[in-house]
Amino acid sequence: MITKPFVTRFLCVFVFCGIFSSCLAQQGAIVTSNASLTMRSAPSRTSDKIGSVKSGEKVVVLEKTSAVEVIEDVESAWYKIQYSGQEGFVFGGFLSLIEKELPNNAIANQPVTSITPIQQKAVVRSEPIIYKVRPNAQQGKELLKCLANQRVIAGAVLMYNMDDHIEKFRSLTDEDVMSASSVLILERYLKAPPIKPSKHCHYMSSGDLSSDGDNNAVFCKYHGGFWEDKLVKFIVSDDVESSSDYISMDIDDLKLDIASLSGKKVKVAALGQYFGQMFLLKKDMMDMSPIFVEIKNIPREQMKYIIQNCNTGAEVIVSGIVGEVTFQQGIIAEKVEW
Repeated sequence: MITKPFVTRFLCVFVFCGIFSSCLAQQGAIVTSNASLTMRSAPSRTSDKIGSVKSGEKVVVLEKTSAVEVIEDVESAWYKIQYSGQEGFVFGGFLSLIEKELPNNAIANQPVTSITPIQQKAVVRSEPIIYKVRPNAQQGKELLKCLANQRVIAGAVLMYNMDDHIEKFRSLTDEDVMSASSVLILERYLKAPPIKPSKHCHYMSSGDLSSDGDNNAVFCKYHGGFWEDKLVKFIVSDDVESSSDYISMDIDDLKLDIASLSGKKVKVAALGQYFGQMFLLKKDMMDMSPIFVEIKNIPREQMKYIIQNCNTGAEVIVSGIVGEVTFQQGIIAEKVEW
């Protein structure tokens, strides 16, 4: 027979468990897409749209689903999230999970217009960027435009810091570049926000831009940037003490068999081929002087190509017997594996 005291104790335990579960810590995340991130009714991009979350907003992660998709060359699982009192599913490729768990009341259910920036440090990824080689690669064109934007941004910050300003630009965010209310634009160091060649472009900085330190760099979170004369990929870490090595490779060690490139996947960092010309960029972004270099083992009439902004004396060696040389547009390659 169930007694009244037993029922009372059971109800107390049930209520306590309910209260405890509602206070459990939940993981948060920040939306990192350039545009608003779409919330859907199910973990699939073909499901109904039920809302959206602006870039930079915090959300509560309720569940990581087993559904995995590739969207815009990014492979990730779908997550169930809660935002502004609404639950839905979002593609995880545009979420940055917060390592520390957050209590339920740490993320408000009301939408906010801004958040306190997380203290971050850019570190260099320890492996080169990977691109797929194809004759008319859009990636190469986007990369060139993005690097040109970085050059303009770095020049604007340099000029600002050289002028008589009490507050110097020590670090850079995407908002400092893209917002019409940015001091760089208001004071005409930038005439207008740069046009991003890809919606994934997100401009940031590494090191202290107001000093002459070796760690200083303006880069794109998606395309990467230049670090000690190499085009490398950066990681944005919440751990300001974290660090990483980077791939270093002398240009005179570079060997390319151009005839073997078509349809291959290559690991890339510094060297590029674009519209029949080969190019590199110096760390000194203001140096635009072209350098002629000799490419060995190809027909005499194709012996010389312009390498823009390359270190003096750089030599590209084409290994193997090459009957016909056809440069592929958009290839960016430092080390080729086949």
